[in-house]
Amino acid sequence: MTAEEVQGAEHHRPQVKLGERPGAVERFIAEQIEPRYAELREWPQVYSHTYLLFRAARRNKVNMKKITDAHRILFYSGVAVGGVDDGVTSLVSHQAHRICRSTGMIRRYLKAADVPTPQGRVLQHNQYSAAVRCWETLGRRATVKPSRASGAQGTTVGVRFEGDLRTAWGKAVESVEPEHPILIEATHNGLDLHTYVVGEAVVSALVRVPFYILGDGESTLEELAQAELARRLGPEGDVPELDDEALTEAGLTRSHVPASGSICELPPVPGAPREGALYVDVTDGLSEEVKQLAIDGLWALPGLEAGGVDLVVSALDSAEGALVVDIDPAASVADFRHPDYGKYRQPQLAIMEQIVRRSPAQ
Repeated sequence: MTAEEVQGAEHHRPQVKLGERPGAVERFIAEQIEPRYAELREWPQVYSHTYLLFRAARRNKVNMKKITDAHRILFYSGVAVGGVDDGVTSLVSHQAHRICRSTGMIRRYLKAADVPTPQGRVLQHNQYSAAVRCWETLGRRATVKPSRASGAQGTTVGVRFEGDLRTAWGKAVESVEPEHPILIEATHNGLDLHTYVVGEAVVSALVRVPFYILGDGESTLEELAQAELARRLGPEGDVPELDDEALTEAGLTRSHVPASGSICELPPVPGAPREGALYVDVTDGLSEEVKQLAIDGLWALPGLEAGGVDLVVSALDSAEGALVVDIDPAASVADFRHPDYGKYRQPQLAIMEQIVRRSPAQ
């Protein structure tokens, strides 16, 4: 589809038709994205996490002494006040950094602090029988993934049949070394809320919306997906192909024609910006309850004063049923600086202000 055809499709986009019991993601798409569909932000230049940190240091009159390409010592008024190692600042304690190497360990600290987190178990590679029993107690619907914070590799969501459980277990085991255990937990439905907390404040928040298309009753799933990817990449971009294996696992086909106004979530698309997901700024829309839950999650880890806190929430204005699912001291501030929709935020400024605030020179 040409750029002109894509632009024309935007002007004739069908109105969303939600079912009787739409999920949180569908409601968010209908209320927060589709009404401003044409307002997709374009970033001619995308700054890296490290560059943003260093620029924030200069803005706060913090001098940097280079040790290596990835390591800096920070000075304020001639006094060493902290440092940056591989993008992680001295607001992260050594203990917190070690804890965050394992999703399972993060969950233990969250539970110890009475912060709600998904039900599940951490198991060794030879404990598949225990995994089956756990899966049954979770209502025969679970997520299986390596117990370490390293992205989606080896992760299977929504396992509902025992044959699929065995496949998911093998996939997780093959993706990590034997010393890394496997996490099986209840599948959590809701909005994927990514926050950045500094000190006792949520300074940025995004909802990560999975790749989706809106049916028009005429075009195939593949045509709609290609048009959506072309819109984001622009006329000069090469549009990546859909993953047939992932489509099959999701029960979808390229030739399927979605009904007009229907929202169809698709698997991630390797090679696409953010694999097809959309990042939407929602910082101003969070309730105080949700913000406090994110802050509680950060402070459940000893010595952690800044980092990304991921939650699953049913709504932005209520913490009822919300869960903290992950904490990442190395979360990139660049995601918040370059949203697809909404205001851009600068958590790096709050990070440097916190470092200066803790300085004995203050």
